[in-house]
Amino acid sequence: MSIGTIKISQISVCTWDLEQAEKSYTTLLGIEPERIQLQPFEKVPAFTHGNPDHNMQYIEFLVYHLADDVKLEVYGPCPKGTPAQEFLEKHGQGVMNFAFIVDDREYAYDQIGKVCEVKGPYHEGFFPKATYSFVDTFKELGVELNIKQLRDNTELISKIVAQHNK
Repeated sequence: MSIGTIKISQISVCTWDLEQAEKSYTTLLGIEPERIQLQPFEKVPAFTHGNPDHNMQYIEFLVYHLADDVKLEVYGPCPKGTPAQEFLEKHGQGVMNFAFIVDDREYAYDQIGKVCEVKGPYHEGFFPKATYSFVDTFKELGVELNIKQLRDNTELISKIVAQHNK
């Protein structure tokens, strides 16, 4: 039994002080991060607890590009109700999730559900070339999982946006 991969593609960390974390990680790693500002729902739709999450567009975070295509993402305080802010408020600062790229997200959720007391993701987002989702496995694993699938979401994004603009 497995989720379909053993390669971590990303590690996400939440901190109360993004500027201090940037100074520390930049010094320790010896590389500069890329600053990312998420786009509005109309370009990158996301849902938290089944509801459209329009606050995601206000999130800015750091990405450190590490060896073997692994990324370290660092989030500071975010708008209320967003996954990173919920994590900070619930657990304090620390590692929020490990991301794995899988071929079949539903299969991965099924396998996760056999080990952890979860039925699926609480957050899901759609980029043009990938889908990502957060599964709260903190109780069992001490960290959440970010299950990613590389796929063309162009048509799906158009449908989602049209449906929510009604």
